[in-house]
Amino acid sequence: MKKKKTIIISVVVIILILILVGAIISKTKNIRSEKNSVNDFGNIKELVEYYDCQYISTKNSTEENFKKDINLVFPEDPISESGANNQYLYNSIISGMATKMDNKNFRVIDETRDITIRVYFIEDGRVTYTVNGDDNYFAHMESNYTMSNELVENITHIQANSNILVQIVNNNWKTTNLNLGTIDSIVNKYDIYFYEGYKIRKVNGKVYNLVFTSKYNMPVVNNLKPDANLEEVQNVLGTPTYNNNLETGEKLIGYKTDYFYIFFPGDEISIYPNQEADKQDEFAQLVTKYIEDKNPQEFLSKLTDIWPDYSDYISEASYVNIKYPLRGIEIQFNDAIGGTIQIYNNYNGRITNDTTVADIKNNKNLPKYVNMSLNENLVNRAEVYRIQNDSRSRQPWDQTETILTEKYAVFLYADENRCDFYSTDKQNIDSTLEDNGLNNIYKLNEEIFIYSVQGKGIYAYNASTTEKREIVSGSDTFKVNKVENNIIYYDNKQIAIN
Repeated sequence: MKKKKTIIISVVVIILILILVGAIISKTKNIRSEKNSVNDFGNIKELVEYYDCQYISTKNSTEENFKKDINLVFPEDPISESGANNQYLYNSIISGMATKMDNKNFRVIDETRDITIRVYFIEDGRVTYTVNGDDNYFAHMESNYTMSNELVENITHIQANSNILVQIVNNNWKTTNLNLGTIDSIVNKYDIYFYEGYKIRKVNGKVYNLVFTSKYNMPVVNNLKPDANLEEVQNVLGTPTYNNNLETGEKLIGYKTDYFYIFFPGDEISIYPNQEADKQDEFAQLVTKYIEDKNPQEFLSKLTDIWPDYSDYISEASYVNIKYPLRGIEIQFNDAIGGTIQIYNNYNGRITNDTTVADIKNNKNLPKYVNMSLNENLVNRAEVYRIQNDSRSRQPWDQTETILTEKYAVFLYADENRCDFYSTDKQNIDSTLEDNGLNNIYKLNEEIFIYSVQGKGIYAYNASTTEKREIVSGSDTFKVNKVENNIIYYDNKQIAIN
């Protein structure tokens, strides 16, 4: 009996300890969540611990022209074992500390990593810094990592079976004077030849990506059809050059041939041109001038003049990103990190007037603002992005869709007067509906949707046929409140749909 009583007391004590620990953790989380800006931290110690650094000490600096030495242990290496660049984390920690230093230069020392960061104030409270005397430290470290893990790309010899593919390759990736069939819809920059079984995205007048869908019933290459499983593909073509694990848990494999890249996601065959980048000397001149002048506006303007074939161009207030997957070049500018010219494995030419990729591989110093990603091909990265973006569009997991039915995921972009329709199982056609004033949409059934345009009318759109029909027209507001039991309720009126 005494033993049983002791066990009960012990259990009670353990429960009380767990409750106490939980309360402490909860309180700590609440404290962290209350910190919304650097002004919320009373001192350096609080700030760096917020970022999960191990704070050690703050002392008067032992080096001339620096006020303080802050000793700590950073939570992450500058470059992780997997090659991830943690410059943004370091920037955040250093920028936060700078607000507590009264515009006086300081050093940050992590002895465990043999890192000394010298932070210099320049103007308006902004800072610049070097790591172990290197003002391009993160780029050099990342490039060293990628060069030691350089992707080796073998050429796979493939026999094209598809007449469409052969015609496009022989026509230098142009579609002019080719009989490709009928474009049934256009969505996400792709011309969709739905019933023929393929879709094409063109960039600057040439085919950038050709995708054969499951509706294409003929062999594309080496007697392989779009529905070939990955084991069958590897038995025929051998070991893939590219092996990707997607966020869906599925695999994507790819090969590089003399004329194109080819990818197999399991239910499609996706193809990109394999072409050598032209105008490399002009590109090198632009990079050289940017390093000298650091004028991003001039650099970007002239870059897109010589290379207008970018696949993506994102421009926001403090961020610009331009991608050239077929060339192996990506350009980024942002306030946090500055300008970066990223060179991928599929670019093998001149970087500046006096530096080539081969020079960098032979240990020549990396030009300022240039990063190397020799462990990755940008075409492969583009295809991974395409597949994952396509999957999110058909099976949204983050509730970004406007309407989701068994047949369609619908995305309304009211500021663009546009609505995109993605077949959830790829068995129905994808499409884009555009109408000036389109700013709302409602579900009638699994494939028919109702939308209105102020001062114009109410319409029904059949996503599976891409047909639109007028329900009612006029000069009313036509504000639809709901659609229920085949009745549209709008402007304190209602109308039945046949």
